[in-house]
Amino acid sequence: SLEMLRLNANSIDSIDIVAGTFKALKCLQLNENKVSDWASIAQLNQLNLTELRLRDNPVLNREKADIGRFIQIALIKSLKVLNGSTINEDDRKWAEIDYLKKHGSEYLKIMKLPETEQNAALESFTASRGRYLEIVERLGAPEEGELKVIESNLKASLVAVKVRLPDVPGSADTVKKLPLSMTVAKLKALVGRLFRQSMKGGGELQLSIQS
Repeated sequence: SLEMLRLNANSIDSIDIVAGTFKALKCLQLNENKVSDWASIAQLNQLNLTELRLRDNPVLNREKADIGRFIQIALIKSLKVLNGSTINEDDRKWAEIDYLKKHGSEYLKIMKLPETEQNAALESFTASRGRYLEIVERLGAPEEGELKVIESNLKASLVAVKVRLPDVPGSADTVKKLPLSMTVAKLKALVGRLFRQSMKGGGELQLSIQS
């Protein structure tokens, strides 16, 4: 009936979940380990995790912070909180859409293989890309046209903002792409929603800017 497991700083370099184990586990901490591949993170989808702490692992250095976040959200279906930041419905929706596009070319290439080769290729693909095929079933297969990177006016007007809670032990930086037109009031509301579970006591949120 283990619900929380802290495995921080244990030199863990890979994850392989045995089916049917840790059924009650909800919260897992894997900070400061040596996990270096997304296939290991995909293994965590076999659990029913609602909260994951995964900071300071080599796998996170393979992508920009915002991309690494959406990959983790896409790979673990049950996740509700990542590194202290709440995952809302929009976060999950866009994480899965982005993940679908990220590996779309690889998936479409496999689907063009002869049937005799396709099954083995899909098995290998699933081992490394986790629940990608499940996402395809939900959202539909990607089309080659939509995989081309098109810089829209909206995307060009966004700026990456790193948000941190220095007064909350164990909280991790969160990177959000926000419109340049966002007001301070709206930014405070967004930060309050993101870190609602980490902020205790209902105190007033105070923002400081560091460029």
